[in-house]
Amino acid sequence: MRWQRNRSAFTLVELLVVIGIIVVLVSILFPVFSIVKQRAQRTKCISQMHMLITALKQYQTDHRGRYPGPVYFDAVDGIYRGGAADLVNDYIDGTSGLICPADFGIRRASAAAATVRYSSYMGKATDPGAGNWTLTDVYYNYWGLDDHGLAVSEAEGSAGGSWYTTMAGPTGDLATRGLRLSDLPRLANRNAPGYTIAFHCPYHWQSSTGDEMKDQEIIARLDGSVDVIVRKRFEADGDQPPQVGTGKAPAWMSQYE
Repeated sequence: MRWQRNRSAFTLVELLVVIGIIVVLVSILFPVFSIVKQRAQRTKCISQMHMLITALKQYQTDHRGRYPGPVYFDAVDGIYRGGAADLVNDYIDGTSGLICPADFGIRRASAAAATVRYSSYMGKATDPGAGNWTLTDVYYNYWGLDDHGLAVSEAEGSAGGSWYTTMAGPTGDLATRGLRLSDLPRLANRNAPGYTIAFHCPYHWQSSTGDEMKDQEIIARLDGSVDVIVRKRFEADGDQPPQVGTGKAPAWMSQYE
């Protein structure tokens, strides 16, 4: 009588083949999952920025045409003032919509971020984990944006300052476009035009790819539009920003595309 062997287990070769197939599938699907996650984060970010612009316009209506002032951290009271922080409670519910889902640096201090009214769209805190909330970069466009998309100071944006001269001087950007002072694209101007960028989000850059055209940023304008832009196109028309009096300012300053 011939006995047949009951094969109830994989051989070592078969097991290795199965493991190899799983590794290949994971290597194929992991980048797909990563892309899907990034797109979901970007979609949520865009939705939050729409909410902020709506709240900002409501604030302006209630404050005789004025927008929230320049953003800064009040070390005495331990909270941010100005910018999106002034919208909390009265114009937006809580602080959850103030933080971009791609702002990973704030995760270990998320509870404290809510307490101090931190927003990814106002600027970058020095070291939230250590309790240092002073902003190193500011994104909220009160006095104007420089050619890299960072907010300029009051001194730069006031009459005679470098930003003001570039934009509103006799050879500045407004003059070359035939525009008026009321067309200055900043929130210090209560008549700021609809194309003015109020907030922008830098947490969706893809600089690690080495492809500058993939370095994206999300901008929210006063007219309610929220767009994904290629950062390099906003920094300058060429390799270097044009100088005062020799042409138009980079898109970050003029806020034209």
